[in-house]
Amino acid sequence: PAPTPAPTPAPTPAPTPVQGGFDLRVTNVIAFVAHPKTEDVMTLAVVEMTGAGSGIDASMVSVTVAAARRLHSNTFSRRLQEIVSVEYTITVSASQAATVSATNVQQILASKNSAAVLQAVQ
Repeated sequence: PAPTPAPTPAPTPAPTPVQGGFDLRVTNVIAFVAHPKTEDVMTLAVVEMTGAGSGIDASMVSVTVAAARRLHSNTFSRRLQEIVSVEYTITVSASQAATVSATNVQQILASKNSAAVLQAVQ
């Protein structure tokens, strides 16, 4: 009899990305964006905001930091605020999916407000 062929392995599921972003007001957008530690600090802020039990670590997070000047107006004045836009992607691999829920992480981050972002950055 012919040998039994080996079973075909199941395809590896694609990593699940969680994407989002937030804005920060800064005093000097050029210096903030150019600082060599900015991306590291923003990465750690995203990890901090996901919470200690989320299973997210810095190796799973990538961030992009860019200047985003916006005109802010109110009834008393119009002034240009310096705003930094931080976009993040958290990649949960198939092997991590057993312990990390991309859906839970997305819900946690969506619930954060500007005060939570500032607390995580400090």
